[in-house]
Amino acid sequence: MEQLIIKGKADSCGMTLSNYLRSRGMSLVIKPRLSEDDIQVFASLAGFSENFREIVKYLQSIGDVSGLAEQIMLAQKEIRSLLDKLK
Repeated sequence: MEQLIIKGKADSCGMTLSNYLRSRGMSLVIKPRLSEDDIQVFASLAGFSENFREIVKYLQSIGDVSGLAEQIMLAQKEIRSLLDKLK
């Protein structure tokens, strides 16, 4: 039973069982691979971040007085922060 659990964890990381156990024994950080859905979500987030940047540039060019540009910039920074954590 334990062997199947460990094998499953190794598979989710894209590693052989021996490589997984070796890495664990050396206290290395092992990250599971991203699923195709995860990759699509993060690609969308990256696109949103770029769109937000363009919206902020436009709002600044017309003299945004509502503070919307600042709120969008904060959202963009948070998205970038999340994307950076995945690297």
